[in-house]
Amino acid sequence: CGSAISVQLVARLIAQLAASGLTNAQIAKRIERSRETVSDRLGVIYKELGIRSRRQLPKPESSVR
Repeated sequence: CGSAISVQLVARLIAQLAASGLTNAQIAKRIERSRETVSDRLGVIYKELGIRSRRQLPKPESSVR
């Protein structure tokens, strides 16, 4: 169960960084993952939220914390 929490936290961080304007490469470098991992994770996030691009992600300051 601990790994599921960390996966969720990483997904939330990726979404927040993408919404703030960072590129996949910048996000990957910051969280020490590959660009492919970031891209794949964003694809899952978009599907879960019913959106098609990072421009539709909630901005970090408007997200519920």
